[in-house]
Amino acid sequence: MARNPDHVDLPGLFASSLFFEQDVLAIYLLAPAQFEAVAPLVGALRAEAFREVSAHGPQDCDLDGRDGHYWHLLIWDKASDRLAGAQRLSFSRWQPAGWSGGQSYLEHCYPGLAAAFAARQLTYLEVGRVFVAQSHRDDLRILPNLLRAAGMLAQQTDHRYTLGLMSYGHHPHSPEVVERFLASLRRSPFRFEACLPIPRPRHPIPTAAAGVTAASGSYRQLERELQQFDAGFRVPGLVRLNASLCHAQVADLSFAHDFNRIVEILMVADTEAAAPGLSHPGLRLPHRRPWLQPALAR
Repeated sequence: MARNPDHVDLPGLFASSLFFEQDVLAIYLLAPAQFEAVAPLVGALRAEAFREVSAHGPQDCDLDGRDGHYWHLLIWDKASDRLAGAQRLSFSRWQPAGWSGGQSYLEHCYPGLAAAFAARQLTYLEVGRVFVAQSHRDDLRILPNLLRAAGMLAQQTDHRYTLGLMSYGHHPHSPEVVERFLASLRRSPFRFEACLPIPRPRHPIPTAAAGVTAASGSYRQLERELQQFDAGFRVPGLVRLNASLCHAQVADLSFAHDFNRIVEILMVADTEAAAPGLSHPGLRLPHRRPWLQPALAR
């Protein structure tokens, strides 16, 4: 198991980048230029986590050359002195001119998305490469804190939507179950109904034939229904959590042909909608956030 391979002293290096704390967890927001110091650690833990989803992704280090263009949220466990989880973020208001698929994986998967949103004066926060380290896979605090932090950042920086590609490792399931599940995601109540300028994905997944969709009204019901065909079926935990915590819904589906060859579920949350899950009484937030001021001044 990968453990702090480069002995990164995250609290010491990035004390001024602290976003919030919860118990022994400290959540840091790193600017793009700061990522190099933690790249080996993040790349190793990220690859280890994504191998659990698909055997087709990077085996030892997941660094695709785009990380230097992203902000990064890191969760540090002060009790074990470990990196517990991370994700990368792109704020559309701060993206440079000519934003492309070479800088953003979301833009690579949905070519023209940034320009389409800008043309309609819509802002979004891209959330990607969300992972929990294997050392903390049973810690139920990590994913909620990552999603909570992304939602808080979107609201505090005036970005209306959060957009994130959620992994679905479809390989273990029968084609019938996969087809039913994906068809259901394209319909209410799971589909995001508002009209957003999301372009056709680079690697689209064909729409299933009519009649195969499940009739469930919640992810829990959908899971139970599909378990009648495959007892091992589970709705991806990140999809379910993103829906319950951030009120996110499905905007589109695509195939990760250029990453780990699994289904990617594009989920969208409207930060102007009520999202009570973003607040938590146990959070400790610094009164000053020096990392935020230079970014807002761009």
